[in-house]
Amino acid sequence: MPTYKNISSKPITLGCHDIKPGEEHRTTDLIDPLPAGIRKIDELPLHNTIVFADIVKGSKNLNIPQGITRFSIHYFAETGTPVIYDHDKSNTPPLRLYAGARWNKRYYERVMDKIIIENDGGILWVIIEKV
Repeated sequence: MPTYKNISSKPITLGCHDIKPGEEHRTTDLIDPLPAGIRKIDELPLHNTIVFADIVKGSKNLNIPQGITRFSIHYFAETGTPVIYDHDKSNTPPLRLYAGARWNKRYYERVMDKIIIENDGGILWVIIEKV
């Protein structure tokens, strides 16, 4: 999460934040190019939003890590035709992917604890990311 500082004599809006003269602001946003009067003073700590990334071959239940409420799940079916259920198999219709398909789902509230993947032996990339 880079930290920026207003080095001008006037307030400057950075993203949706007003930064007063001399004030520092830390954000997860990468600002490029920097507006006049703003200086990046620190690159660290780097912000990593990924909480899970793996390749799923075959069928598997994946638990959503505790402590996150807003998240995205990114799928890429490299091969095979996976079927994906949110939380429970009774939650229908499931998401059905085909080889080469990509799909992103975003959750703004924690409405489930796991995803159930039924895969015919193909390769499915799964990434869970905080938003």
